Amino acid sequence: MKSTKKLLSLLLVIAMIFSLAIPVLAEGETTAASLATWTGGSSLTNNGEGDVLSGIELSVGAVKSDSTLSNHQLKLGANYGNLSATPWYGTDYYAEGTQFAYVTFSLSTKGYENLELKTVLGGNARVPLTYKWAYSLDNETWVTVDTTVNATAQNTIDGAATTTVALPAAAADQETLYLRLMQTEGAKPNDKGKGTNAGALYIYEMGIAGTVKAQEQHKPLAGKTVILHSNDVHGAITGYANIAALKAEYEAEGATVILVDAGDYSQGTTYVSSTKGLDAVKMMNVAGYDFATLGNHEFDYGYEQLKSNMSEAHFKVLCANVLDAEGNSIFDATAIKEVNGVKIGFFGLETPETQTKANPALIKGLQFLGGEKMYECAQAQVAALKDAGADIIVCLAHLGVDGESEPNRSVDLFAKVEGIDFIIDGHSHSVMEKGPSDEPIQSTGTQFKNIGVIVIDNATKTIESNKLVAVTEESAKDKAVEVAAADIIERITAEYGAVFAKSEVELNGDKAPGNRNMETNLGDLITDSMMWQILKDADSLAVPAENIVAVTNGGGIRAWIHKGEITKNDVFTVLPFGNTLTVVYVKGADLLEALEASTYCTPAAVGGFPQIAGMKITVVTKAQYDANEETYPDSTYHGPKSINRVTIDEVNGKPFDPNATYAVATNNFTAAGGDTYYALARSEGSIDTGYTLDTILMDYIKEELNGVIGEKYAEPDGRITIKNFSDIDNSGYREGIELAAAKGIINGYADGTFKPDAQVTRAQFITMLYRVAGSPEVEIPEGKTEIELGFTDADTISDEYKTAVAWGVQNGIIKGYEDKTFRPNQAISRAQMATMLYRYLTLEDVWGAAPDELKKAYDFTDKDDIAAPFVEAVNVMANTGYIKGFADGHFGPDETVTRGQAATVFARIFDAVN
Repeated sequence: MKSTKKLLSLLLVIAMIFSLAIPVLAEGETTAASLATWTGGSSLTNNGEGDVLSGIELSVGAVKSDSTLSNHQLKLGANYGNLSATPWYGTDYYAEGTQFAYVTFSLSTKGYENLELKTVLGGNARVPLTYKWAYSLDNETWVTVDTTVNATAQNTIDGAATTTVALPAAAADQETLYLRLMQTEGAKPNDKGKGTNAGALYIYEMGIAGTVKAQEQHKPLAGKTVILHSNDVHGAITGYANIAALKAEYEAEGATVILVDAGDYSQGTTYVSSTKGLDAVKMMNVAGYDFATLGNHEFDYGYEQLKSNMSEAHFKVLCANVLDAEGNSIFDATAIKEVNGVKIGFFGLETPETQTKANPALIKGLQFLGGEKMYECAQAQVAALKDAGADIIVCLAHLGVDGESEPNRSVDLFAKVEGIDFIIDGHSHSVMEKGPSDEPIQSTGTQFKNIGVIVIDNATKTIESNKLVAVTEESAKDKAVEVAAADIIERITAEYGAVFAKSEVELNGDKAPGNRNMETNLGDLITDSMMWQILKDADSLAVPAENIVAVTNGGGIRAWIHKGEITKNDVFTVLPFGNTLTVVYVKGADLLEALEASTYCTPAAVGGFPQIAGMKITVVTKAQYDANEETYPDSTYHGPKSINRVTIDEVNGKPFDPNATYAVATNNFTAAGGDTYYALARSEGSIDTGYTLDTILMDYIKEELNGVIGEKYAEPDGRITIKNFSDIDNSGYREGIELAAAKGIINGYADGTFKPDAQVTRAQFITMLYRVAGSPEVEIPEGKTEIELGFTDADTISDEYKTAVAWGVQNGIIKGYEDKTFRPNQAISRAQMATMLYRYLTLEDVWGAAPDELKKAYDFTDKDDIAAPFVEAVNVMANTGYIKGFADGHFGPDETVTRGQAATVFARIFDAVN
C-alpha cells in the first residue's frame, strides 16, 4: 500500500504473553504453543507517548496519498469494546476503493511452525465488516492470505465474530514477521456526501499460535554420501520403487544420495521392450537417477532409437568407449558430482561385445573400443577427472566378469588401469561385493534382486564401505514410483495379457544348460515357426524347398514358456527384440562356417549357439577350434580357418552340399553378421520379410498347432547331436550322458573319453549331486575336514570332493557306515544311489504327489532282495521314474552304478529340481 503524506500513528501499550522457552523434542514430535496473545483492558496512550513492548507495534494507516486525516484513533473503553480502530474523515470527497484502514504489528516466530491467527472482531453498521490478513518478511513486500476475516455489527464481545486463519509455511521460523489486518473495502460516504463517518472496528482479541519445531537429532549418516546402484534391470520396473524408497531412507538418516545404473535397462520384459526402451528411461526419471552408462541391450533397437530415448532422460548418460564416425564419444565420457565438499568423478564404459551383440545394421559407423584401446580410453578418463579435481573416481562399467568376455572384463580393467577407486559393474549378472581377488568391484545381479550401496566419508573423502541390500517382498517402496510402474504394467497387461493359446509342456528358456549350448524344445518351436512362415511362400524363393533351412541365435531366446495358458506377453518376453524374419542366400560352405563359428566353445555357452530347423548337425566338442588370428570385421569373434567341430549331416533329409546355394531363414540381427554370424553377412542376397519373430511364433501356434503346443515339443527333436566324448556312440546312455555334460553335472577325461561303463565312487556321486544342487557355498575351515565331516577316513577324501561331501553331511544326504567311515573310493550301489537321491529330493521338496502314494511297492522281480533301509527310497525313485529297472524287470540293488547310469539319472533329477 502507498503511505499517506501524513500518517497518524498511535502506539498502544499492550500486555503480551510470549512462550519463550522451546522444549527439546524427539525428532518428529511437535507441541502446541502460544506465540503472542492480547486481550482488552490495556491502558491507551495517544500520539506515540506509550511504550512498545517486545517490538510489537499497532498502527493505523490509510492508502490515499492526498488525504488529510482527522479523528484517526484507537479507542479503549467499555463503550467501544477493548480496542477500536476508527476509520478517518478525509477532507477530499470520498472515492470508493481508495481509503482503507489497517492494523500492523511485528513479532518473532523463530522456532515455530504451523502458525494460526485468531481474531474476535465487532463494529458498528458503518464500518466494513470483512478483512484480510497479510504478512511480510521485510515490511515492504506483502502477501495476502486468502481466508476472509469477519466482523459483526456488534459492539459487545458476546456478538463478535471469531475467525482463525492459517498462515503459509513461509511465515514460520522467522526472526521478524510483520502482520497486517486490512479492510477489504472502503468506508461508506457519510450522509452529507463528503468524507466518511464510519464507526469503529472493535478488536476484542488477537492471538498467534503455532507448534514448536522439533530439534533435529543426530543422524547416523550425517557427513556421508551414499551411492545407490543398479545394473541389468532388464525391465523389472517395480524395483525402481525400491531403490527410490531406499534413497529416502538414507536421506532421512542424514546422507546425501546419488543414484546410478550400470546398463541393460532397456530390454528384458514387455514393460520396457514394447516402447523400445523408452519406458525404462521414464521410470529412471521418476526414480531420480543421476547417472547411467550404456549396456549392450541399450543398442538393441538401434543407435537412432537410443538417441531418441536418451533425449528424454533427466539423468546424464556416461559412455567413454563408444565412438561415432568422427571418433568422438557418442555421449558424455565423464562427469563430476560435488557433494558436501567431495568431488566424485564418474565415467562409463560399454562392453565391446556390443559390436556383435547388437544388430550391425542398426549401429553402423559406431566403434566400440576394447582390449588395450579400452584401457587407454579409461586411463584418459581417470586423468581428466583427476585434473578436474576429483577426489574419488568411480567407473560405471557394463563389462562383467564372465570368462567369455576376456580381455574386456571389469577385473581386466582394474588390473590395467590405475586410479580407479571403485567399479560398479554389469553385464554378467554377477552378485558380488568384491572381485575374485578382492578388487573394489560390486555388481547386484539382475532385475533388482539386490541394490548396491557405497558409502563415502565426506571428511576423509574416501570410500568407507560397500554392500548389497537384498530386495524382498517386504522391502519399502516409494509410492509415486510404484504408481508410475503400475500404470505401465496396467497398460501392457491390457494390450498383451489376453490368452491366445496353451502349452501342454514346459519349453526351455534357460541360457545354459539351454539355448546357448544345446538344442532345446523352445528353439525347435521357434525355428519351426520360421520355416513354416517361409514355406508358405516357398515359390517366391530362388532355391527349391529342400534347400531351405532356419537358424536363429540362442541368445535371442530370453525366457521360458511354461505349461498352461499363453499370452502375447509371454511370447514377447521370449522374443523381445522385435527382430524380423530375414532370408539370406549363402553357399553351403558359408552356412557351415557360420555353424562352426557359433559352436566354437560348446559346451560352454555362447549367445550365437544355433537353434535350427530343416537340417541335422553334429558338434564334436573335443575337436580343436581352428581360429583365425584376426577377428571378423567389427567383431570380437574369430572365424575358423578350417572346419573341425561341426558337420551338417543332412538338409531336409538330403545330403549337404557345400557348393549348393541355401536359403537360410534367420533374423535380421544374424543376417547382418550379429553374434558369430559374419558368414551370413556375405550372402549372395537377402530378403527382410518384415514379419517379427514374435508375431510369426504366435501365428504358428494358433494356425498350425491349433492353439495347443503338445507332446511333439515335450523334448528336443534330435536336430543337434553334441559329441562331448569319443566313446559313447554305442552306449545306451548316450543321450543322458550328453545332457548331463551340457548341464555341467559330469565331466569326461582328458583324452576325450567318458568311460560310460566305469564304476562311480561314493565321493564322485555326491560331487555330481552337489553340482545338480547348484554347488551351494559350504564353509569348511582349512585343514579341519575330519571334524566337520565326522568320518574317521576323512583324510582319504581328495580335495576335489571335500566340499561336496561336507554339503552332503550337513544336509543329511550322506551318513556313512556304522564304523564311522565314509569310504569315498568305494563304488556306490544302486540302492545307495536311490537313497541319496531320495533324501536330496525330499530336502528340495519336489514331490508333486503325496509321499504315501510314491511309497507303494514297485514290482521289481528282485524286490525281495532290496535291504530294508533302502526299500522306501527305491520304491519312491522307481514310482517317480527317476530311476528305472533293467529290461528284464530287475532292479539290482547291490549292483554298482556306472557312469552312464549316473549321468542319465542326474539329467532327470536336474530337470526335476530346476
